[in-house]
Amino acid sequence: MVTRHSFPSSPKARSLNPGTTRRDLLKIGGVMAAASGAAPLLRFDAQASAAENSPGQKVVDRAPDNRLAESYDLRVDAAKLELEQGAVPHPANRDEAQFPNGIANFTKGLPHDQFGETDLRIYQDYLTALGAGSQAALDALVLGGKVPLTNPLAGLAFDLEGADSHQLAIPAAPSFSSAQRAAETVEVYWQAVLRDLPFAQYLTDPTAQLAAAELSALWAFTGPRDSQGKVTGATLFRGFTPGDLIGPYVSQLLLKPFSYGAVVIGAGYKTELPLSQGGSDYLITFADWLSCQNGTAPAAVVHPDPTPVSRVWAATSACTCTRTRRTKHTSMRPRCSLPWAHLSIPPTLTKRARPKQGS
Repeated sequence: MVTRHSFPSSPKARSLNPGTTRRDLLKIGGVMAAASGAAPLLRFDAQASAAENSPGQKVVDRAPDNRLAESYDLRVDAAKLELEQGAVPHPANRDEAQFPNGIANFTKGLPHDQFGETDLRIYQDYLTALGAGSQAALDALVLGGKVPLTNPLAGLAFDLEGADSHQLAIPAAPSFSSAQRAAETVEVYWQAVLRDLPFAQYLTDPTAQLAAAELSALWAFTGPRDSQGKVTGATLFRGFTPGDLIGPYVSQLLLKPFSYGAVVIGAGYKTELPLSQGGSDYLITFADWLSCQNGTAPAAVVHPDPTPVSRVWAATSACTCTRTRRTKHTSMRPRCSLPWAHLSIPPTLTKRARPKQGS
């Protein structure tokens, strides 16, 4: 339960030590989020208790100004607690300075030359528009195609529940010239090669084993490994957060239909047929990649699977479900661009699913 006493009155008591971690900040954010969500119930409980001690007086007869003031004080206390944590660092990887031609930064949607490099003046206009923080400045930006940037001002929005987004720090991305970035590129290419392999076969498929062996040999690869320091079929392409190595590759929440009250919601996805059944690959030529880099709208699916992917995961891989990288990326395509889509390197194997233009 959250009351005004949940926030220490002493500034010294509310200050965190220099060793405060992101996990600590998230806990603080959870308290403040709980304050905004739980405060109405707490105030009602307090007023109801007061009414019990005042015979003949109903809760609804209490002065509404008191509640308004208490709500204000509670929010101010939460804001002060966040302010006293101080600003957190947001380090950059210095790629803009190391590669002044912009090849290591996000330029998708801007005009590019025949080599896939953007005009530096337009890139500077892009940075200026972002610094202005207005939609009008972005509307005046020259783009390379008809597909607009997707919510480029999202990072400037303020959160009124929990900690502000800029109070949650993350490490700088590995530099474009680093061994870690090269290792990540190797992983992405292997993901493309294994795009039609069911996740359930990662433990036994020979090609998947080759992928695991190569990634194991890369000292700069920071993906998950087993207790002996090796990448295996059980850790291949998995994430780095707690719980990512537990259970099947795909969450059951994405595979099983569920009920929301009287409404039954199915886990169905429109997908592209695999190559073995007449499907197609995309962005495997330089011309197609450059067109997408310039912001040209992706073509429609030319070989859609007539059966929506919706059956529950089974022990065998014969079922149709979100069970391959092709299916997974097809389901993601309406919402975001692939994480490596900003690199100015023409792909031959990487771009198998068609990413939507994004920010």
